Amino acid sequence: MAAETAPSGFFLAQIYTEGLFIGLAFSSLLLMRRGRLGWAAVLAVLATFTRAVGVALSIPLLIAWIREGDWRELDMEWRQIYFNGIPWRIVGRGLLALSPLIAFFLWRLSYYGFAFNKVEEEFFGRGLLSLGYMFGAWREGFRAVLGDNPQASAYYLIEWAGVLLGFTACITGFKRHPDLALFGLLVVFLSFTSGPAQGMHRYILAAPPVFLFLSRLGKNQAFDRGWTILSILLMGMLATLFSFDMWTG
Repeated sequence: MAAETAPSGFFLAQIYTEGLFIGLAFSSLLLMRRGRLGWAAVLAVLATFTRAVGVALSIPLLIAWIREGDWRELDMEWRQIYFNGIPWRIVGRGLLALSPLIAFFLWRLSYYGFAFNKVEEEFFGRGLLSLGYMFGAWREGFRAVLGDNPQASAYYLIEWAGVLLGFTACITGFKRHPDLALFGLLVVFLSFTSGPAQGMHRYILAAPPVFLFLSRLGKNQAFDRGWTILSILLMGMLATLFSFDMWTG
């Protein structure tokens, strides 16, 4: 039950990109596990077109390609490649693994990519690895937690909790599922360093290790009940604020 509830889960029912992205990205990851690299690449490309952070799916795709590739067909001696020809099947699957990265750059160079980037930078103040902006924004967010404005303190406390949960889940899950952990870590890191100190409790929903981490903790009955009650109460509060057109991330 612990993994099924999240305070920001109501965003998945809104006309936001989170729900579609998670559906495409998680389905792609599942197909990778089942050895369906071609279909996994198709969904990964669609996820990248949904949200730019989908480019991180190239990492688990490359891991799946390395794990499942028939490397016996490839003799590392150059003279064998010369006589037998280039192993196009392996090369083709490698290009499939890189398809989200290729799709990202094609989209970024298109009119829609330029337009999206302009809106992100000028209206939302977000960009790729905006480290200077990020440092100042999260420093102010940390100060707000300790400030005398209870509303700001509550909001930024939720944001910081999302950051800590995201990074902790990805780091602790690396040993069990390195492909999912690397993908999740990139999702959390790129979101955290994109600029304003807002929305992290939404963005970590796209990191699979978060749900795996909570499911492991949820084996403890006390944690499961405590987390479920807390999450439902927070979700109710955030959903109510959202319904009244107030800022919730």
